[in-house]
Amino acid sequence: MNWDNIFNNGFEGCVEEWGVRSFPTTYLLDAGGRIRYKNLRGKSVETKVEELLAEMK
Repeated sequence: MNWDNIFNNGFEGCVEEWGVRSFPTTYLLDAGGRIRYKNLRGKSVETKVEELLAEMK
């Protein structure tokens, strides 16, 4: 993967802090590092990434 992911860095503590209930759990963060979306799949990932990128302009 060409993006940061917690598994590569160890996930100890994140399970409790972020409320992870299953694996894989995905989070889409905005430019400020805030969790904006959780567990997106398929086309909805692309749509929401495009929306967040547009917000940055």
